[in-house]
Amino acid sequence: MTSRVSHDHHYVPEWYQRRFLANGATELHRIALKPRYIEMSIEHSYYEKDYLRRSPSRLFCIEDLYLLRFGPQETDALEKWFFGPVDRFGCKAVEFFANFNGPAKGIQEASRNLLRYMGAQRFRTPRGLDWLGGQSKRERRAVLFLLTHLFRAHETMWTEGIWEIVCADNCLTKFIVSDSPVTFYNTHMPPGLTPYPGTEEWDKAATRTVFPLGLDRCLIITHVQFVRNPHIKADVARSNARSFAPALANFNQIQFGRQLEDIEVKKVNFILKRAATRYIAAGKKEWLYPEQGNRTFGWAKLDDDWFLLPDPWRVGFRSKILWGTQDGRSWSMDAYGRDPLHPDYDDREQHDREWISQQNMKYEWALKRRGKARGRTGEFKDGVADKLIDKFLASYDPRGSKR
Repeated sequence: MTSRVSHDHHYVPEWYQRRFLANGATELHRIALKPRYIEMSIEHSYYEKDYLRRSPSRLFCIEDLYLLRFGPQETDALEKWFFGPVDRFGCKAVEFFANFNGPAKGIQEASRNLLRYMGAQRFRTPRGLDWLGGQSKRERRAVLFLLTHLFRAHETMWTEGIWEIVCADNCLTKFIVSDSPVTFYNTHMPPGLTPYPGTEEWDKAATRTVFPLGLDRCLIITHVQFVRNPHIKADVARSNARSFAPALANFNQIQFGRQLEDIEVKKVNFILKRAATRYIAAGKKEWLYPEQGNRTFGWAKLDDDWFLLPDPWRVGFRSKILWGTQDGRSWSMDAYGRDPLHPDYDDREQHDREWISQQNMKYEWALKRRGKARGRTGEFKDGVADKLIDKFLASYDPRGSKR
C-alpha cells in the first residue's frame, strides 16, 4: 500500500507558529505586507485579504512547494524524510533554548539540532529557494536537492558568534513570527537595498542574526568582531568568513535572562516586519504594527542604544585555544577559527587593535545601557562583571574624568 502524498507544505512549521499563540488562543493574527493578486478566471480575480485570523495549519504554507515529480510519479519524500527529522529535533532544541537558564545536560545535542533547524529554515522559504535558484542557476527540483546539501552553510558562523537569549516576560508586546524567521540585521543594509530575493549579508562583521524562539524569547547572535568593535564599517567582511568548517563554542558564555523593555521588543518586531517577504503573524493584532506611535523607528538607527548587543563585560577576550589528544597530537585555533596553517593565524596586530577597541566599547556600552536590565552567563565569575560595570559608572564623570 502506497503512502498518501501530502500537498500542503509549510515553509514555517506549524509547531513553530504555535509558539507565538497568545495564551488560550488557537489562531494567529496575520497581515499581508504585499497582498497577492489571485486570478481565478477572467471574471473572478481579486487581491487576498490584507488581514485575517487563521490557525497555524493554514498559515505560511504553499501547495506542493517541496513536491518532486519524476515523469508521472510524484513524491513528498523531501517534506517527510528531510524536513520531518529537522523539524522534530528542531522543535525540542527551540524549546530547550527558550527555557535556557545556563548550560545543562543535553546542551551540545540541542545546539547542534537548533543550528540545523535554523539553517534549513533560512533556505526553505519561498525567498530562500528563489535565492538558491538565482545563485545556482538551477531549476526548482535541483534547488530542492541543493538545499539538503547547503542548509548547514551558516553553522560555522553561528557557532563562533556570541549568543544572547533576550526576554519579553514583563512586556505587553510579545515577539511576532514572519515568513523569514531567521533574520539578518545590518544597520546599513536595509531590506530592499537590492532586488528580490536580495543578497546574503551574513558574511559582514556588522550583521546580527535575529531568531525569535517564541512569544517571550529571542535569540540574537553577534559576530565576535563586531562585539570587539561596534564602530566597524557595516560592509567590512567578517574575519575568516567561511562555511562547513570546524568551530568551537563556549556554552558558558551564552548570555540569558535580560528583560527587554516594551519599546525594545517593538524594535525587534520592526526588524522582523521589515525583513519579511510577504507575511507576518502574531498572537495579538496590535503587535503587528510596531511602528505605530514610534515615528523615530528607522532601520539604520534602531540599535543606536546598543540594545541588540550582548554585554561586552561578559564576553571573554580569547586569543586562541590549544588542545591535545591522548596520543600526543595537538592543535590550536584563534578567535576567528584560523589554524596555524592560515597566513593570518594569531594576528597580533589585529589582536592588539581589537583589545583596545573592546575595552573602549565596554565603557561606552555601560554608559549607553545605564539603568537598563542586564543578562547573565553560566560563568562561575559572572557576578564580577556587574561589580566592574557598577564601579565604572560610579566613578564616571560626564566631563571626561573620573571622580
